[in-house]
Amino acid sequence: MRYQTCIIGLVLILLMTGAAVAMAAVADLGYPPFAQATGPADFIQKLYDYALSIAGTLAVVMIVYGGVKYVVSAGSVSAQSDARDIIKNAVWGIVLLGGAYLVLNTINPQLVTLKEPGLEPITAAPTSTTPPPLLIPDVVLEEMARLAQLVLSHPKVRASGDASCEPLSDAASVLNSVMRRTVPKVCSNGCTRTSGCVFGGVSGEVNLQLSLLHGILDSATEFGRYVTITSLTGGDHAAGSLHYHGRAADFVLTDTKDPSDWSMFTTVLMSHGASRAACEVGGSFVNCYQLFDASGNLKSGAHIHAEW
Repeated sequence: MRYQTCIIGLVLILLMTGAAVAMAAVADLGYPPFAQATGPADFIQKLYDYALSIAGTLAVVMIVYGGVKYVVSAGSVSAQSDARDIIKNAVWGIVLLGGAYLVLNTINPQLVTLKEPGLEPITAAPTSTTPPPLLIPDVVLEEMARLAQLVLSHPKVRASGDASCEPLSDAASVLNSVMRRTVPKVCSNGCTRTSGCVFGGVSGEVNLQLSLLHGILDSATEFGRYVTITSLTGGDHAAGSLHYHGRAADFVLTDTKDPSDWSMFTTVLMSHGASRAACEVGGSFVNCYQLFDASGNLKSGAHIHAEW
């Protein structure tokens, strides 16, 4: 009788608790808490808490069911034994659910606190100011360095130190890189003062062609007037320009404004291997007379373009 009284009391308590839980659930019909998780760790934590509450509620329901079955089965030993087993299993379920958390929390509270995995920020590799060495035969490397030095030291040749794009992409720096047996900076269409140029180009192997170096040296020697190289592999040229393959150069004649002299230099360039040599302004090839305005001054950006 005492056991039945305890069972009845427990059932009433659980019924009242279950009713309160049910009313709370009805009052809050929003999304489950894990639906508003802020990250993977928060999602798992909220999902676990949600599943734990459901399992606890089911355990309470089973205890109530077992208690009711026990009460209404008075006189039936086997039915009451089944009811006791149901209650016992439900209680053990609650103990296991809460016990796992309790044990882990007792050992180390960090074991029950999930954290987002820490990721190191990715930073871009710093741009090196030192070009990589050339992977070409030594004999060719030596010849390229020799020719670049001769161009730089030629009494009638000047190499511009003005870079319209990144530093070290100017004609003087390009020739100095070749003289030091390293690849020069190679720019690309749309380059700026802060981007668009890289040592050796995209492949890392672009360099000035031997034919171009020979052509510049021999043409300047034959022409006999002051010539300034304004662009080699640097500068903002058309996409796919031969400048970006080490096969083109731009020139300005610094001691003459006579269009016929400019035209003559294009002929000299062609005689020393250039496949094309023409006066250019505004991105178009023109008659050399069109390089100058009505006052006889050189137009902005006017130059001689040559390819090998």
